[in-house]
Amino acid sequence: MAIKITRVNMGVVFTPRDEEVYSNSSGVLYPRVIELHHAGELNGMLLATFDHSTIKEPPVVPVWCSRDHGVTWEPYSQIEDTQNGFGIRFQPHIYELPQACADLPAGTIVMCGNSVPLSFASTELSFYVSLDHGKTWQFRSSVVKGGKPIEQNFAELGPVWEPCIYLDPKGNIVVAFTDERPHTDPRFNQTLALTVSEDGGKTWGEVIYTVTIPDRAMRPGMPVVARMGNGKYIMVYEIVVCPCCDIYYKLSDDGIDWGDPLLAASASKRRTGCSWAACRTSSGCRRAAKTARSSSRQSARANTSACAIPAIIRSITTSGKGTGSACPCSSRTIPILCRRAGAWG
Repeated sequence: MAIKITRVNMGVVFTPRDEEVYSNSSGVLYPRVIELHHAGELNGMLLATFDHSTIKEPPVVPVWCSRDHGVTWEPYSQIEDTQNGFGIRFQPHIYELPQACADLPAGTIVMCGNSVPLSFASTELSFYVSLDHGKTWQFRSSVVKGGKPIEQNFAELGPVWEPCIYLDPKGNIVVAFTDERPHTDPRFNQTLALTVSEDGGKTWGEVIYTVTIPDRAMRPGMPVVARMGNGKYIMVYEIVVCPCCDIYYKLSDDGIDWGDPLLAASASKRRTGCSWAACRTSSGCRRAAKTARSSSRQSARANTSACAIPAIIRSITTSGKGTGSACPCSSRTIPILCRRAGAWG
């Protein structure tokens, strides 16, 4: 399926000041955007989160909103690390529940992010929920814990990174993530995994590994999962050093069983340093989101049309070679590109 993307306008979500972030950081990374669909009069509002490399401790997850389809943005709330007190330092991912999950009603906003102390002694994917559409937040559970947030630290327990939240066909909450803990096995560098909660995110099951390439140099990462129009699931992810951060994908009937984890699966034809995908909402408005890198001042930007911005939704081609689905991954400049009528081929 050919995709034609037309830039309509540009909205800047947030631009950090030099004096408020660490000089050796990118300022803002891992932006995520959702559009509310189960929030009553707030339907259509956009919520954006990102990790903010602020020198103020402990860091919080900023939540910004747009009520004009991404053209302008304003602060909406923030997510504090009320459990550990470390701060949700890296890679927050938010998701609006489209249906009830255990005691969480449809429209609940959930967030999973990396709680990391300033000492960089550990990583922990923490799960928070909001029952008022993102205004206030409560700690729900610890999803998984790992070692220091240091890449390829082979002599010690590896870290956990980059969560992505979705639902399986039974309505269970799933968190896919990047897992370096198996690198104590000399066959592996970094792997992809998931864990499932059957009680609305209160507890989590055993870790299931989805991509474990037996090559010490290969680093699969940044999993993004979506359910497609035919009911199947697609997972897109990068493989660092393969040979230039190529994007790969796997398909699954249930979002849990992704086949042999030792296989890297299929490579997409697009070569880039991030995962992206096309999607269509249930209302029929197709959208696309992607990320781009920029050498300019670190900013979070949004390119939108009147149809607004997607969360992770769906994508399918008749051949079954899906185009992928879509949240922005880590980047300095984050354009969100949307389709107007007739813009897709």
